[in-house]
Amino acid sequence: MSKPMTVARYAKEHRGWFYGCLLLFALVAFFCLKAIYDMTVYGAKAPLYAFTAGMVGFGATALGSLPGFYFHKLSDKAEDWMLGSSAGMMLAAAIFSLLLPSIDASEKLFTSELAATLWVLFGVFLGVVFLLIINGACGSDL
Repeated sequence: MSKPMTVARYAKEHRGWFYGCLLLFALVAFFCLKAIYDMTVYGAKAPLYAFTAGMVGFGATALGSLPGFYFHKLSDKAEDWMLGSSAGMMLAAAIFSLLLPSIDASEKLFTSELAATLWVLFGVFLGVVFLLIINGACGSDL
């Protein structure tokens, strides 16, 4: 039986992923600090609105996770119902809030609606490939 993978051991064994994540973290930290600078020096409102919207999403996610701390075993029927409704909400969110606006935005790059749609589908395909690569790199050790 192998011992469980820790973050430090994973970082040591997968240095490329570790440095890539470290770089992304540094970029996010930089843009957060820039947004704070813009809010304080220039009085910019957009970063404040983005922060507020992010906190509302965080609060809703945290509130939605609270029942998981109290219900340790659910019936299969209740679990199926909850997973099905969550999948339906995420599918609707993906289509109406992500795919349709991205097709509208990509129509500005291309002359035809078909080319814009194919461009968005190509992006979705790349996302799936990226997730499969991550899943293969991480395996079931984490």
